Amino acid sequence: MKNQILTLAFCLVAMLAFSGYKPVEQLAVSYGTYGVCSAGQAELIALTVNENSTFHYINNTDPAKKVDVTGKWERQGNSIVLVDYTSPTAIHSKWVIDKNDPCLRARLGMNWTRLCFLEGCK
Repeated sequence: MKNQILTLAFCLVAMLAFSGYKPVEQLAVSYGTYGVCSAGQAELIALTVNENSTFHYINNTDPAKKVDVTGKWERQGNSIVLVDYTSPTAIHSKWVIDKNDPCLRARLGMNWTRLCFLEGCK
């Protein structure tokens, strides 16, 4: 009798714990170049995501510290994480896929960056 009560209590707790669980929707990645949809700004900062899991990232917003990095990327949930690269300065290495727009956003300390798929800007 005691085992039946414990089993029933365990099942009840398990049902309550998972009743609000909703699986995270896997967002699609658009392959191509992400940047700023403004005249002349696309050359300052851009991230190109290729289908073969390679990337090219440029950041020329600070002329004294120009960044031009290539490497590989991998998918982690709804994020693109840049791996296997060498950079003299710290770069945005984790880009979160926006669920409402074809954009990526990243944070490096207090520096927030949002790049949108440039194909949609034309």
